[in-house]
Parts: sequence; structure tokens; C-alpha cells
Amino acid sequence: MSILDEFALKVIDKVREISPDFKISNKDISTISGITMSIVFEDEFKKFIDQTLKNKPTQSQLMTLWGICESFINTHKPSCEESIFQVDSISLACQEFVAEICNCVGYYNYEEKEDNV
Repeated sequence: MSILDEFALKVIDKVREISPDFKISNKDISTISGITMSIVFEDEFKKFIDQTLKNKPTQSQLMTLWGICESFINTHKPSCEESIFQVDSISLACQEFVAEICNCVGYYNYEEKEDNV
């Protein structure tokens, strides 16, 4: 028995305290637990779906990001990871490279937190 089924049974017990003649079937218990789950998790589920859809890149965005990376590699010709750190012209170009990536992918979104004072 799920936690939601247990919750539904507790709700039914409370209703029976008020109305002793109250009758309910197992199907009704499942329906109540399903309704409870949808109420409890509706907002969280919507937030999850919205976030997932919001952050999923399109094929065009992926191709743009690939183009940015390919252009950087072809222009600055880093031959290995060490060359990124040791060759000044590559290191200096990284700032602009990161800015281009962020312009394509997006910047970090700071959510304002409410102060509970």
C-alpha cells in the first residue's frame, strides 16, 4: 500500500467518524489517492516539466554552439589542453569564447530568495 493510499484511508476514517454510514469501495480509495497525489505533486510536476522544456536545446542551438566551438578551434588552433593555458593568445581569446557560449546557451539565472524575517 502506498503512502497516498494510507493517506486516503486516514481521510476516509475521519469522514466515517463524522458520518458512520459512509461507504466507499477500493476503487474509490485509489481514486482519492490519485486525486491527492495530483494535488500534492501538481505544482512540482509543472515546475519540473517547465524547467525540462525550458532547458532542452533545439537542434539549431546545438549546431550554433558547435559552430562557436569549431570556429574557436580553427582560429586559435589549440593542440592540447595545456596550450589553452600556456599560449597567451589562446588564453586571452577564452573570455570572448565563453561570452559567445553564454550568449548561445544562456547565462546563470539567480533566483531571488525571500527573506524569512
